[in-house]
Amino acid sequence: MSFFTTVFITIFTIVDPLGTSAVFAGLTSKLSTKETYKIALQATVIAVAVLLFFGFIGKIVLEHMGISSEAFKVAGGLLLFYTAFRMVLGGHEKNAPSVSDTSNTIAVFPMAIPLMAGPGCATAFILLLETAQAQETSSLMVVLAMLAVELITLLTLLTATRIKDYVGNGVLSIFARIMGIFLAALSVEFILDGIKTFWG
Repeated sequence: MSFFTTVFITIFTIVDPLGTSAVFAGLTSKLSTKETYKIALQATVIAVAVLLFFGFIGKIVLEHMGISSEAFKVAGGLLLFYTAFRMVLGGHEKNAPSVSDTSNTIAVFPMAIPLMAGPGCATAFILLLETAQAQETSSLMVVLAMLAVELITLLTLLTATRIKDYVGNGVLSIFARIMGIFLAALSVEFILDGIKTFWG
């Protein structure tokens, strides 16, 4: 298996484009297709920027501030759990953001962070870049693999908006609550992984 394939599979598994698109469809259930397209593009650009930042600058910043990757994972897990909790209770529908401020809310949180560029993905990206340097492999392969995953995720987000138009908000509301349960479990995994690594 090539190093590119290894990086692609690793990041793809963490980002989970299909699961992310399902969450996206639930969170944008009250918005127009045009607005959801805009948010999807913004979220992808932000996610790529965040990963590139953490990959090449973030580790230095975290070390300078004395923040460990374990603490980063726990913090991301807590934020994700908050989102999952609101989804299960329908809070994402009752307090759905207006069209005017959606791009400043959903695109950044929870889509870009922590779903598309969360602590797990950022940490993996940093480690993969370090592995590439240790193996004297071009870091460009890691970046290209990450971009490929984020592009696939963008395509699934754009598809999710079309699915929303066909199945209706009622079905998506139920599906979003189900996904909220899985998101809650994922957030706990983030937290436990951070704690386990810290105490290990």
